[in-house]
Amino acid sequence: MNEFLLAGRLVKTPELRASKDGEKKYTFITLAINGKDKSDFFDITVFGKTAEIIVQYCEKGCPLTVKGFLRQGTKENGYKITLIADKVFFGNKKEN
Repeated sequence: MNEFLLAGRLVKTPELRASKDGEKKYTFITLAINGKDKSDFFDITVFGKTAEIIVQYCEKGCPLTVKGFLRQGTKENGYKITLIADKVFFGNKKEN
C-alpha cells in the first residue's frame, strides 16, 4: 500500500504554478507537524483544481489534512521520494 495521511499547518502561503505548456496547474506546500519535542516538515505537491483552491483559500498557518501517495524518482546522489496529494481537507483556522 502506498499512501500517506498528514495533518498539520502550512509553513508558507502557497503560490500557483503552471507547467511549461501552461496546461497543468500545481503548487508546492510544506506542512509542519508538531511532535512532542520537535516539528517535522513535509513537502507535498498538489495538482489541478485542488492546487487552485488551496492557493485561493489558504495562507501561512492554515490547518490542512492531506491524503496522498509517494512517488520515487532518481537524482544525482540516489533516490528522491516525492509526496503527491490526492485529497486535501481544510481545518478551522485559529482566530486570535
